[in-house]
Amino acid sequence: MLTFGKKLNFRPLLIGLLFCLGIGCLAAIMLQLMNIHPVIWAILAGIIIFLLITLVYYPTVLQDEFNYFTISKREITYYNYGNRFNKFKLLLLGKNAPVKTIKLTDIKLAHLVGKNEIKKMAFTVPFDMLQVYFSGIISMLMNPFGLELVLNNGQKIYLSLARDRIYDPEKTYNQANTAINMIKK
Repeated sequence: MLTFGKKLNFRPLLIGLLFCLGIGCLAAIMLQLMNIHPVIWAILAGIIIFLLITLVYYPTVLQDEFNYFTISKREITYYNYGNRFNKFKLLLLGKNAPVKTIKLTDIKLAHLVGKNEIKKMAFTVPFDMLQVYFSGIISMLMNPFGLELVLNNGQKIYLSLARDRIYDPEKTYNQANTAINMIKK
């Protein structure tokens, strides 16, 4: 069995919660310094940040950061990101997120999509911690690479290999070719 990507977990929700608490506390301190005492504004600032992270940022990059799928001799299992509602549901379920299954006999065609060379990301001087935090996702978006499946019913499914490829290009390319051979058998 071949495994690609990273499984979903609760990290996105924890990051949203930490930012919520951090911004909420920062807002409370700022309001205290200005002799304004409504805690409601601090709580509202924290909730807005949490909603931005969980409803806007993570559903947008979820399929790139958590692109886990497995290929066995009989089937492929993967997360069905589909639409924004599915992404939000997967985000909330974390490790308990359901996977979708495709039987290898239902696949008509499988091929790799993407370029062989990897574009390097240019760091600004001096680079800041924000750029370091987002460098992985930026590299994945700059270097799309994946497995495209065409099912017998004509439906196309794209399974991203970009995350694995950024961290270990040669191993990922070899495993991807092995996966295609498994599917073609």
